[in-house]
Amino acid sequence: MNNQSKAVATDGAVYFGYCDVMTGSVGVGQTAEMSASICMPNSISKLYAGKTITKIRIGLYNDCTNVSVWIRNSLDGTNVIVQTAGNVNKGWTEITLSTPFTIPANDFYIGYTATGWQQIGLGGIFYENLDNNNGKIWDSNSGWIDYRANVCIQALIDTHGENVFALSPESMKKSIQDNPNQNFTIQGFVRNLSTINITSVKVVYQIDNQVSVEKAIPFSIMPMKADSINILIDAIPPSSA
Repeated sequence: MNNQSKAVATDGAVYFGYCDVMTGSVGVGQTAEMSASICMPNSISKLYAGKTITKIRIGLYNDCTNVSVWIRNSLDGTNVIVQTAGNVNKGWTEITLSTPFTIPANDFYIGYTATGWQQIGLGGIFYENLDNNNGKIWDSNSGWIDYRANVCIQALIDTHGENVFALSPESMKKSIQDNPNQNFTIQGFVRNLSTINITSVKVVYQIDNQVSVEKAIPFSIMPMKADSINILIDAIPPSSA
């Protein structure tokens, strides 16, 4: 089974999703129809509004029948876009949309429906994702539920030759206490929402009422990927030392 997601976007295109490597699955213990979805929230969609989604990649943990991919404005809403794929083998499969989907500046859902056993491919637990945009699972008994793991779905965005620059904190402590007059480190998780690699990050922090400090941190992260970042905090700002 091809658990690795090695999709490489061409110039002017980028893959959006929360799962890179399929490491597990979820199902209902028998062959059944299930659906999975991820959300592109307004904070991301507004960056790509007017661009188009041309393909959807899904990671299935087992062979499935009656597979279709779709895009909806709400989980229980009607399909704005639907593409039937029929029988699909386990692993990653890319499905081309017959009609590209123009990205709006609002929340929307990218998902699929498939009949199989333990078919929903997952990519691990996501760290403190409070919005839980990365995993929604449906079956006929439970309906839609938040599933705190990365569902293996990706969408190929045609940026029409334009670059987008954005970085979003996935989780970061807003305040922290530590021993006085000692340097310390804050760890956070960030996601590169850009179409290009990010090579450094500028951060600004402030300790109590001291002068705010701005520093650039060398940090390499590929488009649409999330990673941890360590921010060294100087207990005494350089201008006060």
